[in-house]
Amino acid sequence: MLAQGVAERKELAVRSALESSRWHMMRQMLAESVRLALVGGVLGLFSRVILQSLLRAVQTRAKARDYTLRQCLGQACSRGL
Repeated sequence: MLAQGVAERKELAVRSALESSRWHMMRQMLAESVRLALVGGVLGLFSRVILQSLLRAVQTRAKARDYTLRQCLGQACSRGL
């Protein structure tokens, strides 16, 4: 992050030396920020969908095992073991 900040500072210095207006530089930085936020949001939603489906699969298996465990414990208690 620090290296990226230094590179961006150099880029802004070059742009200002080439007489780019502040508005153009701000617009470019805003566009980069929005693009980065959108990519992060899409990746976050994608990972949420994948993790949610994985957790549902694990939860379904855990419920099946939990039911089997309760059934075994119930039979053991009812038979006095």
